[in-house]
Amino acid sequence: MKDRKPRRRAASPARAFERREAVLRLPFSSIDVVLLAGLTVLMYVFLRVGRGATLSYSPAGPVAVSTNPARLPYDAMRSLIRM
Repeated sequence: MKDRKPRRRAASPARAFERREAVLRLPFSSIDVVLLAGLTVLMYVFLRVGRGATLSYSPAGPVAVSTNPARLPYDAMRSLIRM
């Protein structure tokens, strides 16, 4: 009869790592938090600007264009979203 190799048992998660810190580490890092915050801000800006991009206007009436420098980023984003 041939010698059989003993079956290996699955290692528990605590034994699979040499360091205890690896087991206790959070599943996300600070970079993940920064990316999530940036994505949230980007979605908020897109929704906020997108609300103004769907406004209709009458070509027969005069269109008032604001030359206020504070409104330039908002107007630029509206133009980009319409494209």
